Amino acid sequence: MSKKNKIILATVVAMAAMIGVSLLFVAGVLKVPTIDLNPAIKVTITDGVAVPGQLEYEIEIPDTDTYSMYAGWEAEKPGLLTGCRILNEAGELVNAFTAESMTMSQGEVELQEGTYTVQFCFLTSPEAVKTFFKEYDVVREEMDVPYEEEDPYEYAQNGTWNMIYEFRWMEKDAPLTVGMVLGLLLGLMLVVLLLTVTKKGEDTRCKFDERQELLRGRGFKYGFFAMLISLFVLYILGGMDMISPWLAENQLGVILVVGMVVCICYCIWNDAYFALNENRTMLVVIFIAAGLINLGLGIGGIVKSISANAAEHIVSQPYSGMNLLVGIMFVIIAVALLAKKVLKDGKDE
Repeated sequence: MSKKNKIILATVVAMAAMIGVSLLFVAGVLKVPTIDLNPAIKVTITDGVAVPGQLEYEIEIPDTDTYSMYAGWEAEKPGLLTGCRILNEAGELVNAFTAESMTMSQGEVELQEGTYTVQFCFLTSPEAVKTFFKEYDVVREEMDVPYEEEDPYEYAQNGTWNMIYEFRWMEKDAPLTVGMVLGLLLGLMLVVLLLTVTKKGEDTRCKFDERQELLRGRGFKYGFFAMLISLFVLYILGGMDMISPWLAENQLGVILVVGMVVCICYCIWNDAYFALNENRTMLVVIFIAAGLINLGLGIGGIVKSISANAAEHIVSQPYSGMNLLVGIMFVIIAVALLAKKVLKDGKDE
């Protein structure tokens, strides 16, 4: 077996192993440490009195850290409000909320190691709601949410509800760390594979002539200065409060993409991007596929985030912006390749 085929085989096997590990996480065989609380509670209201009136559960937080929290439940019919309090080991209120049905995600919750108590109170009157919030006054004042003098909610006086509650706490960076490590390793293996299969002959190294090396160095220089200019422009716009939240969140990606686009487009236009021993057609196909995938992920993530916010669900899509930027970068590269082929090469002929 040739050296090139050995590299391809080893890379494919390693990628298969990484994909297998990722699928084990997706299937739940391997898990990121989480704290789950999923009680199923039957609540019966008779003449305005709920039985049980209140239940509480304990959860153990293993480490002092920043956690993301998900909480959700859905009432099978109207008339019953659930009040939920979360208390720390000292009995201090950490969080509290009421809803008939709800879905809530909190991206950053500071929790200390120890035992926490989650209380469920079943509220059947305006007085019960005010009593529930008695310990919540300070938080409500900080949130500028006043009490309503008249409660418009229609409380049920009789009935039975089968409630299922879903709570989850997860160390904020744990899934991100696992995903980033797996993604980085998979990406590196993919790069090795592509560098190998796109080469003509047995040599897997990129071969450039002296003219190409000179022009590539110039392209790197232009890309570097483009990044500096982008950084300066974004800094000025940020200081003048003229930068959008999306751009503020993705400004590092914008700077990187601008520099890469300038460098790559300059090299393409001057025939210094592709190596002498590279299969250009295969690379162009890969660029198009990568661009479409990233555009799909970016647009899909943004649409999902907008839809979730419209439904008053807090959903964070931190990497959809970067996917969108990378997709746009590949589109620009494809346009540059097409323009080079049609305009410059056609003119030379």
